[in-house]
Amino acid sequence: MMKIIAFACLVAVAAGDELYKLSVESNASVAAAQAAVTKADTIAATVNYLGAGLKANQESVTGRYQSSADKVKKIQDDVTSTNTKVENLLKATVAAIESKMKTRKALLMQKLAERAKKTDVATQMKAANVGVANGIGAVNAALAKIKAANAASAKIEASMATCTKNKQVYDAKANKCVPAEASADANMQKVHHVGFENDDGRDCGYLNYRTLEFEKFEEDSYIRVFYYDNLRVHGHLSHARWNVMFCGSGGSNCAKCKDPGQIMNWRYSHHQHNWWMNDHTPGTAFGLCRASENAKLGKGKWSIRIMIDDCRYDIYTGSGDYGSIMVDEVMRY
Repeated sequence: MMKIIAFACLVAVAAGDELYKLSVESNASVAAAQAAVTKADTIAATVNYLGAGLKANQESVTGRYQSSADKVKKIQDDVTSTNTKVENLLKATVAAIESKMKTRKALLMQKLAERAKKTDVATQMKAANVGVANGIGAVNAALAKIKAANAASAKIEASMATCTKNKQVYDAKANKCVPAEASADANMQKVHHVGFENDDGRDCGYLNYRTLEFEKFEEDSYIRVFYYDNLRVHGHLSHARWNVMFCGSGGSNCAKCKDPGQIMNWRYSHHQHNWWMNDHTPGTAFGLCRASENAKLGKGKWSIRIMIDDCRYDIYTGSGDYGSIMVDEVMRY
């Protein structure tokens, strides 16, 4: 009996230990469960917070998108309206241009019709044909003359060749060969000359009687001038300049020599103690000239005159003696 009781006590003690262990484990499990529930609550709160934030962001994005869409739609509406206005403006402009062109075309056609009525095309064509025919006739006549002249030239060349072969020269006037003879004065130089014995008492200006007409035969040659006269300047501090002037035929358009320079005789008289002298002394002026101040002395007819300028007091030219002007044509080396 005692053994049974002792066994029962042992059994009871062992059972109590197991219950205690189970109680401890149960408390631990409950604490863990509570911790898990707390953690779950925290996670749920976090999820709710994040969900609310995401919803707010979504609503903000949606609002912005809607605002942008509205703006885009407004821009599209404005573009559509502008295109419509531009299209209408282009149509109106084209219509206006077409209307103006139509009006101008009608006016132009009217003017052309009026001009056509006034213009006799047939008469003008006939006149033009006559003019062309006359022109062709003139050209043919000129060609015939050229042909005849060429034929004559060829004949003359043949005659000249024959004359040269026979040591003769061809005489175009006689149309034959003649001996090559030179005139007795062929090697003599030709000069133009004028002489005078008349006085001229003017103080300034162009002198009488002192004019020489001459002809120049080469384009680029020089004119050589020799002028002799009696020249007087009378009075205290008196002076004058006798210029050789180059003029056109007849003594017009006169000018001093420019190339290479002026040809003149400059006279100046200064008497001490106011003694006045009356000296009539010979004077000369000579030189070359190829161009005056207003013209080149080319081939053709010219003249020379004597002109006094820069004059003071009593001037006199000539004194009963013989003066002269001589001109010849030379080449300058």
